[in-house]
Amino acid sequence: MAIELQDDYQQYNDEQHQDTRFRVSDDSGAEWALRKIAQYKAETQQRAAFVDAEMERMSAWQKHRDEQDKAQIEHFEALLNGYYNALSDAGKLGKKKFYSLPSGKFGTRHAAPSYKRDDKALLAWANDNAPEVVESVPKLIWTELKDRLKITEDMKAIDTVTGCIVDGVQVAEPERDVFSVSTIDGGE
Repeated sequence: MAIELQDDYQQYNDEQHQDTRFRVSDDSGAEWALRKIAQYKAETQQRAAFVDAEMERMSAWQKHRDEQDKAQIEHFEALLNGYYNALSDAGKLGKKKFYSLPSGKFGTRHAAPSYKRDDKALLAWANDNAPEVVESVPKLIWTELKDRLKITEDMKAIDTVTGCIVDGVQVAEPERDVFSVSTIDGGE
């Protein structure tokens, strides 16, 4: 009963503020705008949860169907392999390694060797003997560096650990304060 009254009151309030040229001019209007923001945030979260659940369901379906199709492919490949061996045993292939039909071809090819690697030992060897095949990609972790910075009055970035001015950082005074809205449900 209380929910129905709340919904009815919300609908009444919405109708009172339906004008597209609405402006916040008092606390009542501001309160209405805050409730609308909270409503739209809740709808956005509900929609995201729905889409996430549907994506999980669709991914599970896709995985299931892909596994079924893979099993069927393996089955038909095994049948073709048996047929290929029968053709080969009967001498009908000659020196050909593949048998061609209008919808495709099947046969044997030389298998590539497999490698069992010890990446640590291999990396040490490559560093000494083939450095051109070693990838070294240093990457700045900006969030950690930013936590170490202190901004001086003349807008210079100082590393609080070393006390040095940090090259490569230009600090700009914000043009204006950022407007923020927080609703009672805690949403920013």
